[in-house]
Amino acid sequence: MDHTAVAPRLAPIVDEAARPFFEAGAQGQLRYQLCAHCKTPQLGTLLCEQCLAPAPAWRDASGRGRIHAFVVMHLAYHAAYRSEQGYAAAIVELEEGPRLPVYIGRLPQECPSHVGQEVSIDFELGEGGVAIPVARPVYDRGTEPAAKGFPSGVEGE
Repeated sequence: MDHTAVAPRLAPIVDEAARPFFEAGAQGQLRYQLCAHCKTPQLGTLLCEQCLAPAPAWRDASGRGRIHAFVVMHLAYHAAYRSEQGYAAAIVELEEGPRLPVYIGRLPQECPSHVGQEVSIDFELGEGGVAIPVARPVYDRGTEPAAKGFPSGVEGE
């Protein structure tokens, strides 16, 4: 996983529960939690979301998943994103099970073409040096989208 710095993104509040996730991200590693009691995969909790067992263990993730849902943001809801209008954000279901909210990108070729599309997770440095997870579509060799035009009905600005 790389640490691409494009434009400083607003960083989430990194609390005690999420700190290991963001520390691993700063090292280029995607991590998730797995409850030792009920085996529920999750992200950034002090107690299991399913059975309330304490301290779910952190594990390395594959860095792969599929788009569960996405949206192309045409309005800037915060001044920091005014120059980013037309970017895609998504919920990615990781191969290991938990769902991760991610930034995808502004360029048409970075936008997802459909729910279920395979993605890989990288990190970009956000505000204060916090590693922010981003998703990059994975294409079969020779099926990369054209440099112009949005895929599957995703319209540009």
